[in-house]
Amino acid sequence: MTTVQQLLIVQRDSGKELSKSQKQFNRYVKQINDMKAELESVKSQLQAVQSRIHAEIAPLEKKLIGKKKELIYLLDRSYKLKFFRKREKENIAEIILTQSYDLIHSAGLEELEEIHRKYAAIMGLDEEDQEEGEDEESLLKGMLENMFGVEMDENQKFESPEELFEHLKGKLDEKQAQHQEKKGKRKKTPAQLAKEERIREEAKNITRASRTIYTELVKALHPDREPDEAEKRRKTEIMHRVTEAYEQNDLFELLRLRIEFLTRGKGEGDQLADDHLKYFNKILKEQVDELSNELFQVKGGFDLLGNNLYYRFCGNAKEMDAKFKRETGRIKKMIKSLDEDLQLMEDPAYVRSFLKSYFEARKSPFPF
Repeated sequence: MTTVQQLLIVQRDSGKELSKSQKQFNRYVKQINDMKAELESVKSQLQAVQSRIHAEIAPLEKKLIGKKKELIYLLDRSYKLKFFRKREKENIAEIILTQSYDLIHSAGLEELEEIHRKYAAIMGLDEEDQEEGEDEESLLKGMLENMFGVEMDENQKFESPEELFEHLKGKLDEKQAQHQEKKGKRKKTPAQLAKEERIREEAKNITRASRTIYTELVKALHPDREPDEAEKRRKTEIMHRVTEAYEQNDLFELLRLRIEFLTRGKGEGDQLADDHLKYFNKILKEQVDELSNELFQVKGGFDLLGNNLYYRFCGNAKEMDAKFKRETGRIKKMIKSLDEDLQLMEDPAYVRSFLKSYFEARKSPFPF
């Protein structure tokens, strides 16, 4: 058990059972302490991951992208040769179309847009894709209307899924505003009014409990009342931490500071077992929820290629090294394979063999 947690855990004399509120308080303290430590560890790991990606992965990915671009232009030259049959030319066009699309959207290679349009026209996909996209958008709109009970604008077209979901958010906000307006016009029952009053009173009590701790710390530790210069500097630093915790509504830290500087060694740990304890628990529960959400957000981040960095690279030092070694090895293998293909594909007969291998391995997103 850590020092911070030991300071906050409610203790009782031997033979006495902790109350339900005290046990709950201790659980929240442990949860917060553990989640803060985990959050710090995850952030540290992700910082190291970003640094290593920049140094180890990015140069390899840049090289791989260059090789893929070379392949597209080489296949473009091959398409013009009379050596290939009609079906083989269709296969060449399909590879160019799919791989140029991938590089344009995942790597930002706008210079490939012209060749992509060229082969889209060759494959007769311009008009077909537009109609298919309109059908998919219509289906998605209908699904969202059923799921969220809103009416999407039928004639509005969207350039991207993000734009569509932003439109949905606006519709949901509009629906919520209408609901609140309608709700506000309804006359509240005595039970509803009583509940609202209890919530207001509870909020006052929670604020009062936090303010009480803050006031105790300020009275005991204010540096202006300290004649000794060394002690004054120490208290100034402590008060900075106290003020920061109070302004951030961090009850966990306020309690820790209170016990560390006001009650440690005085046998006053049981002072937490008072009427304020239930309000402390409510605030600590809120902090548990906030930390849980923050952990979810931090762990759930994606890079531009849609990869989850935490699960892809994070872990202890040994695990992280193994993950980076595996990823760099994978990319190097792809670069080597592509390099070999590019050297041999000046021969149309090898291109024919390449096409056969490519379409036999269609289950792979990129066959080399």
